[in-house]
Amino acid sequence: MKLKLDKLRKLHAHREISIQSVEDSFKEQLSTIREQRKQINEALDKLEKGTLNELTAVKERLTTAMRNDVVNCTRIFEELKSLTDTLQYITNKSTYLLFIANTKCLEKIKHSEKFLQETSVKVKIPDKITFQADPYIKQFLTQLSSLGKIIEVDSEAKSTWSLPGWRMFSQCGSSSVSLTLSTSVLLM
Repeated sequence: MKLKLDKLRKLHAHREISIQSVEDSFKEQLSTIREQRKQINEALDKLEKGTLNELTAVKERLTTAMRNDVVNCTRIFEELKSLTDTLQYITNKSTYLLFIANTKCLEKIKHSEKFLQETSVKVKIPDKITFQADPYIKQFLTQLSSLGKIIEVDSEAKSTWSLPGWRMFSQCGSSSVSLTLSTSVLLM
């Protein structure tokens, strides 16, 4: 009876220690999981920032090209309108002034035709930006069921090894070897 009581006390003490060990390792692994989540979020933030930088660069390039055309159109339009108004004003005035204004008007018309021709020959500037998400990122993340594998380890085992392949199995000299699904080897 005393032997059974001693065994029960030892088992009780061992289980109490094991419970504390599980609690401690749980807290440690919880911290590891949260750190992993933080690193994944940082990587996603970096991807988002890169994508937003690219989006901004495209917007700036397109709007700059369009603004240049708007500025040129406005300038040429105002110059032509001003010359047209001048021509109407001096129509009944001096023939010499009319000739000078007409010559300037013809030069501006040629300049505007050249601008319009160059603008129409240019590659068409897109007037809309769209985003096409990489389907593999979302697909990969949605297929995962967790951030990693939870492995139960017996602290009384001598060591746990992760093997890159089966070749190392034959080199192992332990009398008791077990393989898990993740190709970890537990030596006892």
